[in-house]
Amino acid sequence: MAGTVLLVEDEPSVGELVRAYLTRDGYRVIWVRSGEDALTELDRHPVRMVLLDMGLPGKDGFDVCREIRAKSQVPILMLTALDEEPDRIVGLEVGAEDYLTKPF
Repeated sequence: MAGTVLLVEDEPSVGELVRAYLTRDGYRVIWVRSGEDALTELDRHPVRMVLLDMGLPGKDGFDVCREIRAKSQVPILMLTALDEEPDRIVGLEVGAEDYLTKPF
């Protein structure tokens, strides 16, 4: 097994697609649909990477990224429909390693 990935994505079609590809490549995927659930699961599991959507119900991805970064150095890749340059800058400033816009 390649490790555990925490997928934080509220859109079912995107979540299912990403999970299928990661699972096929040997990753264990923990898929949650809210920022609050992501923070809970991050405390429960040794996660190798976080794939984080920005537009989540409740806490948005920027806030979740800040909270993760305050307690962990796990790599964070933001997956989002927010494609404006200021969004990218903020995403990287709050602690993401990279920022990938949808569709991808």
